Amino acid sequence: MEPNCVSINIGPSPQAGTYICELNNATDDNKGSRVLQSKKDYIYLGIENPCSSSPCFNNGTCQAGYTSKGFRCKCPTGFTGAFCKEGTQQRKRQTTGELVDRGS
Repeated sequence: MEPNCVSINIGPSPQAGTYICELNNATDDNKGSRVLQSKKDYIYLGIENPCSSSPCFNNGTCQAGYTSKGFRCKCPTGFTGAFCKEGTQQRKRQTTGELVDRGS
């Protein structure tokens, strides 16, 4: 499944016996980048979203799927780790003003 897909709408198709399946990047709980709208004769199904608890730190972006824990964090520049908790050497230098030995 598309990693940003966290819900689907299933509705009638013009062709008899078939259905339309729409993938959404939002749920009723988390509106994502667009607003969900009700559609006549459609059924809405949302997944249990592991990103709803906001597991990523330092403005990291949580994406459902990808790993055995059910999500991954896309870290902003200067942060690393599974939850974007670790600052890189350059980030530490920017925030503290200290010169950090990179072991070169």
